[in-house]
Amino acid sequence: MPAIKSQRYKSSNRENFLGLNYYHIFARNMRAGVLLILFFLSAGSGWSQSAEIIKDLRNSWKVSEGDRLVDYQGQNVHTIHLLVTDQLNRGIISIKAPGEFTLFINGQLQLRAKSEFRLNVDSLRATHAGKPILSIFQNSNVKTIQTDFIVKASLENERFTREPTDFNDFVILSALLLFGFFVILFRSNTRLTTDYLNLAKIFSIQEREEAIVTGRIGSSVNILFFVFISLLCGLLLMIIFHWGPPVLHFSSKVSIRSTADAFIGWLLFSIIIFSVLITKLLLIWLMSALFGFKGVVRFQFFNFIRSLYVASVLMGAALLGYFMLEIEKADFFYFLLASAGGFMILSAFFLYFKLMSRTSSSVFHLFSYLCGSEIIPLMVLIKVLLN
Repeated sequence: MPAIKSQRYKSSNRENFLGLNYYHIFARNMRAGVLLILFFLSAGSGWSQSAEIIKDLRNSWKVSEGDRLVDYQGQNVHTIHLLVTDQLNRGIISIKAPGEFTLFINGQLQLRAKSEFRLNVDSLRATHAGKPILSIFQNSNVKTIQTDFIVKASLENERFTREPTDFNDFVILSALLLFGFFVILFRSNTRLTTDYLNLAKIFSIQEREEAIVTGRIGSSVNILFFVFISLLCGLLLMIIFHWGPPVLHFSSKVSIRSTADAFIGWLLFSIIIFSVLITKLLLIWLMSALFGFKGVVRFQFFNFIRSLYVASVLMGAALLGYFMLEIEKADFFYFLLASAGGFMILSAFFLYFKLMSRTSSSVFHLFSYLCGSEIIPLMVLIKVLLN
C-alpha cells in the first residue's frame, strides 16, 4: 500500500509539474503575442504618418431614396453617390472594387473600370463647377466598393483625423479574449484540449474510444469547450461576412458602426452557433434511437466537435495569412467558407467507416443514418451560409 501511494504521489507530482510547465509556456507565448500585436499596431501607426495620408470616404456615401439623397446605412443597393466637397480639394479620390464598376459624374456616364480608378479632384473641379456628384454603379452589392481620399501631406500639416478602425479593434480585442480563454482551457484539461485538436483522429478509421473524450456531454468542462468553439466560429463568421463578397447572403446583414455593435453581433452569432450545436446533439440522439444504434451518440457528437475545432483553426490560419499578405480578393472568403464546409463533409465520410467498425448494421442502413444525422444537415447549413 505505501508503494502504491508513493507511486500515485509521484504520478500526481509529475502531472502537476507538466501542467505547470505548460502554463508557463503559454503564459510566455501570450505575453509575446500581446507584444507582437502592440508592435504591429505601433508600426502601422508609424507607416500611416508617411507623406501619403488616406481617408476612408464610406461615411460620406449617399444613396437615392425617392427624389433625395440619404446617408448610406448598409442598404442593399447597386449605386452609391459621393459629393465632392471643398474638403476634398488638392487630393485624389481612389475607387476600388473586386469586379467591374461604372462611374457617373453628375448623372453622365464617364467610364467603366476594373480593380481601381484614381480621380484627381482639382482636375474634376476645373471641368465641373460647383460640387460634382460621383455615382458608382456595380452589379453586385456596393459593400465591396472601397472609396478613399488620398492627399500628400506631412504629419504636422495633416488636414483631417484618421478614421476610427472599429472592426479592427473588435477583432484584436476578441482574439485576445479567445486566446486567454484557450489558455485557461488548456491549463485546466490539457489532454482533452489536445484531443479536440487532433487532426489525425478525424481521418483515422480505427479510433480507440477513451473515457476522457466520451465522458458526460453535459459536464462543465465540455460545456466550456462548446462555448469556446461557438465564440471562435462566431468571430470567424463575423470576419468573413464583414469582408466577404455580396454573394454571401449575410454579408449585407453585417453592418458595423462601432466596436460595441461588433461585440453585440459576435455574441448573437455565438448564441446561434451554440444553439445549432445543441440541435445537432438532439438530432443525433433522435436518429440513433430511430435506427437502433446504441452507444454512438457521444462518440459521433464529439467527432463532429473535433472536426469543427480543426476546421476553425485552419480557417483562422488562412485568414491570418490573408491579412498579413494584404491580399485583396473578396472571393477568397467565399472559397474559405466553402472549403470549411467541404472539410466537414469529408470528416462525415470518414465517420462512416468508424461507425461501420462499431456497428453490425448493413451498409445501406448505416448510410441512411449518416444522411439524416450528418450529410443532409451539413449541406443545408452550407447552403444557408453560402447563399
